[in-house]
Amino acid sequence: ALTDLYGEKGHAYFNVIPQLSPPDMENKTVNVELDLAEGSKAVIRKINIVGNEKTRDKVIRREVRLNEGEIFNNKAIRRSYERIRNLNYFDNVELTPQKVSDDPSNSLMDLNIKVKEKSTGQVSLGGGYSSVDHLIGMFEISEGNFLGNGWLLKTKAQIGGRSTMYDITFREPYLNDKEVSGSINLFRQEMNFITYSERRLGGSLSIGKALGEYVSGNASYTLQYLDLLNVVASAAPRILTMSTYGQAVTSTLGAGISRDTRDYFFDPSKGSKMSLSFSYSGPELGGNLFYYKAVADASSYFPLDVSRYLPFLPDLVFSLHGQAGMIGDMSDGNATLFEGFVVGGINTVRGFEYGKAGSVGPVGDIILANKEVIFNAELLFPIVKDVNLKGVVFFDAGRGFDVGEPVRLDALRSSAGFGFRWVIPNLGPIRFEWGYNLHPLPWEATSRFDFSIGSVF
Repeated sequence: ALTDLYGEKGHAYFNVIPQLSPPDMENKTVNVELDLAEGSKAVIRKINIVGNEKTRDKVIRREVRLNEGEIFNNKAIRRSYERIRNLNYFDNVELTPQKVSDDPSNSLMDLNIKVKEKSTGQVSLGGGYSSVDHLIGMFEISEGNFLGNGWLLKTKAQIGGRSTMYDITFREPYLNDKEVSGSINLFRQEMNFITYSERRLGGSLSIGKALGEYVSGNASYTLQYLDLLNVVASAAPRILTMSTYGQAVTSTLGAGISRDTRDYFFDPSKGSKMSLSFSYSGPELGGNLFYYKAVADASSYFPLDVSRYLPFLPDLVFSLHGQAGMIGDMSDGNATLFEGFVVGGINTVRGFEYGKAGSVGPVGDIILANKEVIFNAELLFPIVKDVNLKGVVFFDAGRGFDVGEPVRLDALRSSAGFGFRWVIPNLGPIRFEWGYNLHPLPWEATSRFDFSIGSVF
């Protein structure tokens, strides 16, 4: 702790030696004297980057939290490592301070950054399987570091048993080399339910701004055209009413703020992420569906060191997640039908069918909720570290509440279970999870097996 404290103040060569006095055996005490050798403050002379054959120097350098000529700071170096690693452009990242001057009045250091690039572009024709969409055919062209500038360019097409989606996205993380991001997205989606189908066509523009080391804000505009198709006579009354409404159009402004301290976005072991978002589609913006929507989301990750007691279980990570949302519908229930929440399934409350941890129509159709509450607790543990195969045990609780239904915590649906997670290069994540409905209703199954293979979006 003392080394970290002094390292944040520029003392790169700080050393502490504990001196122990002879113990008092009668009272079982010993005096400890800490001999501190501060050393001079070090200054960063140069930042050297090697190993980046494709990635431009500026893409890496803008993630470094130290500048040439500044005082050495080991906390800033650790944070620089996290930010460069989170780019997901490199297989390996090394940050090494190197002493270049012994002048006691002006100690100079170089910061050497060595990276090993990995493939960030992918052309894939294949597919996968999920318990939501069943067999999925997928074609994707993506480049996460387009032209070495850190640009994201991605086009996707996916055809599954329940859904068809087409999507193209471009993102610039640093507009004009400032900490301002911008992105554009165009999409077409179709979802098939029991008594109707839903089609969406639209696009969005968004801009984000760093408000500090861990805090960022964003604003967006989305224009979307929505249709209900193939509505059958047994559909819920609200769906039948909406089917005669004609094409629905939403013109939406959104804003959000988030704080993210996770050490590694793609497999976090510590830190947290908290976000709050708000969107508004009103008559002033055009369109014919009017609503406002707010969502709060929080996740925390806690590393657990139990190796002293359970040496066969190193690197445990306990995580908690919570989400709450509500939509204020100003279109007589029509907005909720399209923009409401779906609760139930592998990404919300496991052990339930997709969308079934909430209100269900008379023939089993999902009724989108205008309020949601979700809690998840997980314990992850390594099974084979070299291939990143992990096990997980979990407890979920949540529910989607229909229009006019009050939010009651005692009405949440709950489940518990276990599973496995494995990330395979060039294929993506694989999840196998068994969820057990802790309080099943008479017509519900007591357990459910969910899994997904391949790039599902």
